[in-house]
Amino acid sequence: MKLRSCLLSAAVVPLLAAAPSAFAADLARVPARAPVVDATPSGDGFVSVAAGGAWVDEDFGGGDTFSTNGLSLEGAASGEYNFTTTLGFQGDVVFRQQDLADDGDTDRSRTFDAAAHAFYRTDEYLLGGIVQAGTTELGTVEGGDFGGDAGLDHSYAGLEGQYFLGDLTLYGQAAVTHQSVFGNDATGAAGTLELRYFLTPNFKIEGHVAGTRLDFESETADTLQAGASAEYRFDNQPFSIFAKYDFSRDTIEGEPGSVSDNRVLVGLKFNLGTQTLKDRDRSGASLKPFEAPSQFFEAE
Repeated sequence: MKLRSCLLSAAVVPLLAAAPSAFAADLARVPARAPVVDATPSGDGFVSVAAGGAWVDEDFGGGDTFSTNGLSLEGAASGEYNFTTTLGFQGDVVFRQQDLADDGDTDRSRTFDAAAHAFYRTDEYLLGGIVQAGTTELGTVEGGDFGGDAGLDHSYAGLEGQYFLGDLTLYGQAAVTHQSVFGNDATGAAGTLELRYFLTPNFKIEGHVAGTRLDFESETADTLQAGASAEYRFDNQPFSIFAKYDFSRDTIEGEPGSVSDNRVLVGLKFNLGTQTLKDRDRSGASLKPFEAPSQFFEAE
């Protein structure tokens, strides 16, 4: 009996001694648990500058016309923050300046705009709202000094939405607007429709149309806008380059005259946050402020 106990002990003790090392080896073969992803709200934004030429044609009716050209400048900055995976906020500031030659002088317009957006976004669509306010200064540059008349104000409040279809994005906006042109107040409506297509994640082309109707005390003014652009972002770099063409035409209902404005701009953009242009479109600062009518005409 004692012999059997000794033999059993001799067999069990080595097994117990080997158990910890075998258990450790088994643990080493078990895949490590994936780290928990921290869904921290993220931000995105950009700063851009652009310059180019502007060509303006005024038709006073009866064959009386006037044409001029000059320099157009634009600067913009946008920032976006995602509070959750679906709720976010975006803010924009835009500055535009246009200098046109006029009988040896330079007619200058400067526009300042600020906009705020709140939105709900999924992988398929975005729904949001926009509020915006801005002002335009008109004047003449004489001897290097600009005598601006800061009496042209505009504001917007409306809804906007985007729908994502693979490499295509549909973007629409509709708003009510209040504008003051040379002391004459007007209320009206504005809308835009934009199509974006991504040839690659970092190469985007875009086309848009927009319209504004303003009802003054004694007349109605209409603005038609259209344009196209292309933007390319360098891979793994924060910089992108872009070029765009913008057209607008202002008319007053019942009158033959019109003002047409053409602009061609090229620019540079510094990007923060998302890694590609398509990423920005689907999860970053993808919204735009309205562009107010040129207001070169005097409404009453």
